[in-house]
Amino acid sequence: MKKLLHNSKIYKFGFTLAEVLITLVIIGVVAALTIPTAISKYNEQEKSAKIKKIYSTLNNAFLRSKADNGDVVLDSVTETSIYQWFEKYLRPYIVTTKICYDEAGCWNSGDTKFLKGGNCYYNQNGIGVGIHIITAVLSDGSFINIDAYGRSDVANYFKVQSDASGMIIVIIFDINGDKGPNTFGKDIFATLYTDNGFIPSYRDATGTQINSDCSDSGTGYSCIMKYLQNR
Repeated sequence: MKKLLHNSKIYKFGFTLAEVLITLVIIGVVAALTIPTAISKYNEQEKSAKIKKIYSTLNNAFLRSKADNGDVVLDSVTETSIYQWFEKYLRPYIVTTKICYDEAGCWNSGDTKFLKGGNCYYNQNGIGVGIHIITAVLSDGSFINIDAYGRSDVANYFKVQSDASGMIIVIIFDINGDKGPNTFGKDIFATLYTDNGFIPSYRDATGTQINSDCSDSGTGYSCIMKYLQNR
């Protein structure tokens, strides 16, 4: 509102209704363009923080396990002895609220899917992913799924090289528990414990392989590399 003094009279000038409406429309358009982007960026930052936290939790657990037990032994691990391996090398070093041995209750109640769609290999509806698996609920509500794989499977599926003569431990985690979408690359991510220590899936892959797999046509196994390295 402006005031103008003229011949001892005060004239007042304000905004017209049309001007106010135009201003509101402009503000609305700007908000519509910027708010979704800001929300998406915030959600990605929050997801990245959760991934890094769980990865750090598991990595620190293995470091403390190694300090107490020496090198984490893989040569004697089999699909059926992974329970004993877990009890010695990992369970004492993580905080869980529930542990399940090849049974429902510690993993999402639906199917675990690939980024490209479809159920992932060895999917067990409501139990987890794998054969003779261990699943657990961590103190923050996230889930972990532990299974033993052979070297060729690890090299093929997860693009990680290992000299271990026995099985290799694959640990996948779901950052938001039973909430959707229960999909690799979105809320589920893959890590491994090999003779080279605790590492992310696709650690030994090329940038092209990582980008190809972390896409609408890929499994999503490689997406953890993008969050750990680039975000």
